[in-house]
Amino acid sequence: MEELRRVGLDVPQGTALLYELTREGLALPAGLTDVSDCAAALLSLFGEVRDE
Repeated sequence: MEELRRVGLDVPQGTALLYELTREGLALPAGLTDVSDCAAALLSLFGEVRDE
């Protein structure tokens, strides 16, 4: 991702978030670009959000 940014390209926000969380040690899949796929990956890691 750093290489893309160095040459002036950007990546989807969800992809960037998953990348940063992976760098911090969380086990998340790489290469997801679709928002719903990124959300599903986060939900599978942290569990479903429930309204209280």
